[in-house]
Amino acid sequence: MASKINVVDSIMGAGKTSWAIQMMNDRHAEKFLYVTPYLNECDRIVEACGSDRFKKPHDKTGQTKLDDLKKWMAEGKSVATTHELFKRIDREVMEYVVDHGYILVLDEVIEVIRPVAPKKLDPDAEEVKYSEWVQAMLDCQVLIKGEASGNGSAVKLLPGPETRLVGYGEFRRYAEEGRLVMVNGAMLVWLFPADCFESFKEVYNLTYLFNGQSQKAYLDIHGLAYSLKSVAKDGDRYRLIDWDPELDRVVIEKARELISVYEGSANDIGWQTGKSKPLSKTWFLKNRKLGRQVMKAACNWFKRRAEVGVAEALWTVFKPVYGDGRMAPNGFKKAWVSSTTRSTNAYRDRRAVAYLINVFFRVPVSKYLKAMGVNLDEELFALSEMIQFVWRSRIRDRQPIDLYVPSGRMRHLLKAWLEGEMVEPDEPALAVVERV
Repeated sequence: MASKINVVDSIMGAGKTSWAIQMMNDRHAEKFLYVTPYLNECDRIVEACGSDRFKKPHDKTGQTKLDDLKKWMAEGKSVATTHELFKRIDREVMEYVVDHGYILVLDEVIEVIRPVAPKKLDPDAEEVKYSEWVQAMLDCQVLIKGEASGNGSAVKLLPGPETRLVGYGEFRRYAEEGRLVMVNGAMLVWLFPADCFESFKEVYNLTYLFNGQSQKAYLDIHGLAYSLKSVAKDGDRYRLIDWDPELDRVVIEKARELISVYEGSANDIGWQTGKSKPLSKTWFLKNRKLGRQVMKAACNWFKRRAEVGVAEALWTVFKPVYGDGRMAPNGFKKAWVSSTTRSTNAYRDRRAVAYLINVFFRVPVSKYLKAMGVNLDEELFALSEMIQFVWRSRIRDRQPIDLYVPSGRMRHLLKAWLEGEMVEPDEPALAVVERV
C-alpha cells in the first residue's frame, strides 16, 4: 500500500511549486491546505488558484490569524498560510482537516523539533545556565516529569501544580499540549504533533535533500512511512515520478560551470584546528575579534574580487551575530539575508554570495535525536542549508555567480556536491541506520 505522505525531493528550480499549483487546479473539487514560509507566496497561490477558492488568514478586530484559519477551514475552504501559523494548529483545526478531507501541500520542511528557552538564554552557547533554568522549573513544579522514551533520556514534561509564577506560561502551555520534552535532564525541545500528518487525506512535502532534514528523522521516530518523488516536466505540464537523482544531476552539472568558488588566503580563518569549529554559531559568539576579521575579509572579497556593490551582493551570518552592528561587512549590511531563507525569488538578481557560516544541528535537537536512536546525516543537513541559501541568487536563473565560503568544511561539502559525490539513498528507511 502506497504511503499517503509524499516527499517531493527535487532541486531548486525543478518546478515543485509549479507542479503543486497545476495539481491543485486539476483537482478543483478537493480541499487543500497550502503551507509556505512567506506571506507573499500565499498571495501567489491565491492568485494562481483563485481567490474564490483559496483564502489567506488575516488578523481582524478581535480575532487572530488562527481564528481566521479556523473560520475558513470550518467552511471547507482551501487555505494558503505560513509555516509559523501552521505550527500553531490545534485539535480543532485537525478536526476540520478530517471532516473535510484536506490535502496538505507543505512547501519546504518545517521546524518540527525546536529548542525552547527564555529569550535571555541561548541553549547552543550557554548550556550550563540553560540546564540550571530547566532544573529550576522542575524544582518549583511549574513542570513535572512524565513518560520517558528513546534510551530513557528523552522525558515528556507535564504541567505541574505551580501556576502562579510569572514568565513560565509559554512553557506550561507547550506541556499542556503534549509537545514538550526534556533531553538528558538539561534541555527542552518542542515537538510538532505527529498525528497532524496522519490527519490529512494526503501530504505532499516539497523540498530538497530531505534525508538531511530533521523532519525526516521526525517521521522515522514516529514510524510514519513516506514515498520519495521527483518532479519531471513534459512540455508545459509537470508530473510526479518515483525519485530520480539523475534529474538533479543534470542541474548540478550545469551549476558547476556557473559557480565560481573563491580559493585564497581569505579562507585561512575557516580551517579547523583541534576541536574548534570555526564560523559556527558558538565560535562567532565567543570570538568577536575573529568574527570581525571574517566581516572584513567578506567586504574585501565583495569589492575587490567579485567587484560588486550592495545591490548585487547577498551574504549571511547567524542572526544573533548579525544583531551586533559590528558584525557585517562594511558597506554591505543591507545585503544580509537570514541563512534559513527559503522559497523566495526576491534576491534572484544577486551575483555575488558570501556564505560566512559553518552549520551544525542545534545542540538540543542533536541530543534529542541521539536520545531517540536516530543517526541523521549532519553533513547532508549542512549542505542542504547552504545550497538553499545560494539558490536565492541568480544561479536559480542559470546565471553565473561568485561565491565566498570561508569555512573549510562547508566549502568541501559544496565541492563534493558539485562533483556529484553526495547523493541521497535510493529509498527512505523507516529503521534508520548509520551511513558509512
